[in-house]
Amino acid sequence: MTEKSRLEEKLSRRFRGRIPEFYRICLKTPHMLEKFLTFRDAVMKEGKLSPLLKEKIAYLVSVLNRCEACTGAHRSHLAEMGCSAVEIEAIARHELGRFDYREALALKAAYEAVNEGRVSEATMSEVRKNFTEEEFIELVSVVSLYTFLNTFNNALRLSL
Repeated sequence: MTEKSRLEEKLSRRFRGRIPEFYRICLKTPHMLEKFLTFRDAVMKEGKLSPLLKEKIAYLVSVLNRCEACTGAHRSHLAEMGCSAVEIEAIARHELGRFDYREALALKAAYEAVNEGRVSEATMSEVRKNFTEEEFIELVSVVSLYTFLNTFNNALRLSL
């Protein structure tokens, strides 16, 4: 079995037979895709932040970067994870009052990282009081991962 066919099988299982366009394109470079999947899983599945908070951050980043493919996928994931349509819309509109303080702070830091290229000193001060260094590194890793994916998808005009 070739590396490409092994990855294709893995992706088919992961996505229940419907491999998203991003992954179909990346199958053309299996050596890169394999490493990307390892990184993606390390960022999104393991760690200190909850998978739900990571998904909310990924959705916000995708909305801010106007990535239709990722926005649609994360909206669906959030709904599957129990988020209401109102809460999902609040993330898209950056209405942080609907979230507990830590979630709102994480979303604010993600928003600033995308829109300003850095987290403000005031937000960073609050982050340091409310998150461990490891948690903040995970938060920034989610922002960075989805900024990469959004750029890739948008540049190649990929869809869901």
